[in-house]
Amino acid sequence: MTHKDEQPKYRSNLTVRKFSSRGRVSRIKSHITGRTYHVMSGLELSVFCMIEWATKISDLYMQVELDLTETLWIAEQLDIKHPVDQKTQKPVTATTDLIACIETNFGEDHFAIEVKPLEELNPLTKSGKRHLEKLEIRRRYWEARNIRFMIMTEKEISTDLVENVKHIRKYMHEGAKPPIRESLLVQAYSELTQSILENDESLAKVAENCDTKLALKHGSCLALAWYLIATRKWIVDIRQNIDTSKKLNFLLQPPLEF
Repeated sequence: MTHKDEQPKYRSNLTVRKFSSRGRVSRIKSHITGRTYHVMSGLELSVFCMIEWATKISDLYMQVELDLTETLWIAEQLDIKHPVDQKTQKPVTATTDLIACIETNFGEDHFAIEVKPLEELNPLTKSGKRHLEKLEIRRRYWEARNIRFMIMTEKEISTDLVENVKHIRKYMHEGAKPPIRESLLVQAYSELTQSILENDESLAKVAENCDTKLALKHGSCLALAWYLIATRKWIVDIRQNIDTSKKLNFLLQPPLEF
């Protein structure tokens, strides 16, 4: 059996409702795919946000089912117990948290990603050893398909990037409109950009002054700033906390015209 050209099977059977007792869960729509995903933990949400900001992601699958016959075979080869239903003790279909599809110069590539808290991966504990065994089944499964496998824990999370993306996500979706009416957009953009380049005042203060000068509703120019960051019209270091009480620094000088 060959797996090289096999595409990931997307079927999100795990839902927020089923896992409502597990803690922080949510439904979230991807600006990349337009699909709504069931995110099972705060850590998974953080990984999702990092993927959403990445520039070469072309598709995203979550809770991807693995072929049960094959994972049973892998478990047998590894001489470890396959995951089972706790009530019936019958083998259950394993899933992988995320499959990210990435556009490269050589075509589309895939990454299989498992999201786990670091504390669950301690090989010195019984539960940690068991988690690692189940992850090895998944790793072998994707390795057979020439799909790279990785485990992401809180160590791989860029906290500032995640918080920034959470703040600007509503402006990242295709068709998202600027928070200022079109007749004033060009003028507001020019005024806001020029003021940030020429002054050492905080982003909040510059935006407030822009609102006053253009007779806009309070908060309009600050919302415009978030929109410009989200759409990458302003290039800033998204990995650093964007604190509106401080001056905003550009990595590249933006054009003065919208």
